[in-house]
Amino acid sequence: MNTGNHNLMQVEGALPQDSTYTEAIAVAGVDGDGRVDLILENYEQGDQLLRNAGNGAFKEVRGALTVSGLKKKYMDNRSW
Repeated sequence: MNTGNHNLMQVEGALPQDSTYTEAIAVAGVDGDGRVDLILENYEQGDQLLRNAGNGAFKEVRGALTVSGLKKKYMDNRSW
């Protein structure tokens, strides 16, 4: 977590724990709340959307990472 004074600190339990092998991470705000969320590209498993909870932790949003699912749940016809 960014402490606001040019330092980062580790937050235990901030990310969901699993045995997924992640190949790439995209950082973007996908739900319009002003916080950056994480999209994980996973090897041989489904990709994941981790929504920023605003308290230093991220929560997995299951089933959101399809083109129509992401648009329906988070885009609401907003333009990039």
